[in-house]
Amino acid sequence: MKLNFHEQPKSLEKALHSQEGSLALLATLIKEKPFFKAPFSEETNSILLKFKGLKLPSYERICVVGLGGSSLGTKALAHACGVRNMDFLDNVDPAFVQEYINTAPLTKTLFFIVSKSGETVEVDALSRILLAKKIDSKLIIGISENENSSLMTLLKKYGVTSIFKCSADVPGRFSVLTPVGLLPILASGIDVFALLKHLNNVDILSAVKLAYVTGWHYQHDKNILPLFIYSEALNYFADWYIQLLSESIGKKRNIGITPLKAVGVKDQHAQLQLFLDGPLDKFYVFIKPDTNKTAKINGLKYSLNELFDAEYKGVLGAFSKKKIPFAEIKTAADTAITVVKLFLFFEIQVAALGMMFELNYENQPAVELSKTITRTVLLK
Repeated sequence: MKLNFHEQPKSLEKALHSQEGSLALLATLIKEKPFFKAPFSEETNSILLKFKGLKLPSYERICVVGLGGSSLGTKALAHACGVRNMDFLDNVDPAFVQEYINTAPLTKTLFFIVSKSGETVEVDALSRILLAKKIDSKLIIGISENENSSLMTLLKKYGVTSIFKCSADVPGRFSVLTPVGLLPILASGIDVFALLKHLNNVDILSAVKLAYVTGWHYQHDKNILPLFIYSEALNYFADWYIQLLSESIGKKRNIGITPLKAVGVKDQHAQLQLFLDGPLDKFYVFIKPDTNKTAKINGLKYSLNELFDAEYKGVLGAFSKKKIPFAEIKTAADTAITVVKLFLFFEIQVAALGMMFELNYENQPAVELSKTITRTVLLK
């Protein structure tokens, strides 16, 4: 994974060079953060091994019941790994839930009920709907930081015995590389132990530098960050990043970076006009994995790979010609390994941003306010 900056002002290059020592120190501090240590911990490894040793009934599909940090990372990881038998109950829209209940093979599905606090009202409601269907309790896995929470107590009442504890020190949106995100992927047959080994190769200092450059542009009136991903397999990664950046940094009226999602080449035909000729209020991050699969096009001298790469180079060339600053991350072609490394890389970036802005990047007070009002409305 290689990070490059393009069309950066000379003043930024000078500032980045002058801060090398401070950024290296920040990288060292981040290595001690719970979210960073979790994927490498014995606790995570032992939970994965414990799950692997379970005697589960046969199942054809997997369903993750959870919202936000309890599902977004898992969905991105599953999609990147090529898992196509995993569903997500991640909304309480009645039509969406009813359609799932009516069409899913409930008796052949392994359910992961995920709530960090164990008190999430939406997950409680979805769980009660599923439990009323008298699903085999051995096909239900609970994940929470509090094994005695209301939700986990409810699961136990229905005979669920497979309940796994996740770390209370790692915020939900940072938990994809903990049992929260890894257990469903392990259940799909993916060797997560092998994937986690690649985290040792993540360039921590480069992630911190990206944070510094992002913050510098924010202070120079670029408060929107489009993540432009040239990979359909990484489509849902941008959804995960939107939560990570929004909830972590949007804490004060005068501090907040708005993330956008763009997928190449589709969004060249949707958002590119705005990006190139619209307001100069954005700092862009491009992600492009190598392409290792070939696809011929009948009647043309170039392949689909060559067309895809030319499209990417054309967009970057247009950005450079218009002197629009952007960062470029080029990765290997193996998408499963790539996405695992990207998770940690961008967690580092966002944590470093929070530390640079001197704010608590781990909490979400406004979200908690919304939850409180929701409960008040329901109790009326």
